[in-house]
Amino acid sequence: MMCSDPQDLRRRASWDGVSGISRRQLLNDLRRQYEMEISLCTPICFVQPLTSCLADHIPSSTTTPQRRFSTLLTQPREYQRHPSRCRYHSSPVDPSSSSLCGDHTCDKESFPQKTTTILKVHSDEVWNVAWSHDGTRLASASKDKTAIIWRIGLEAELSSRDCIAEFILRDHPYPLGCLAWSLDDSILSTSADHLILLWNTKVDFKFSCLALRHS
Repeated sequence: MMCSDPQDLRRRASWDGVSGISRRQLLNDLRRQYEMEISLCTPICFVQPLTSCLADHIPSSTTTPQRRFSTLLTQPREYQRHPSRCRYHSSPVDPSSSSLCGDHTCDKESFPQKTTTILKVHSDEVWNVAWSHDGTRLASASKDKTAIIWRIGLEAELSSRDCIAEFILRDHPYPLGCLAWSLDDSILSTSADHLILLWNTKVDFKFSCLALRHS
């Protein structure tokens, strides 16, 4: 590339000087390209030359995000804490119990095996249930076309907890199969067939609903 003077070279190379951001941007582009090559399962014969080039000309402190090693150690521990990873999971995972040397497991003998409460308001099969994130309410969906929000007591003894059907949601024309709470438990979504209803659970549990119809 022929340039008439240094300023022309800087302009064509999009270089904004030693104190600028162009060098950092170039290194970030190279790192993203490298990560893309890896994610696309590029043959190793092509990846190795690129890796070698980066190692020879760009220090790892530049190409690797800060605290990356700490992040890599944290990710598997967070992965273990998810309840779905443990077959007999029955209690919150104690952060101190998770380890990189072994997987988290709950004792099979500690899994609940005794019925403490039977909820009898639905008039037909119950197809789905969902706990609120704060653990104080339970929503149930039934073939009888209703959803119920249950208020669960906080007594330590499970068999003595009060379980009250606070609200029975009846606006669905079809049997209900799906439930989901919002992250702050202010909205409960219920769905059946092509209809989704959103229920406001914050204003004294007097609900408002929004119908979203799929074609």
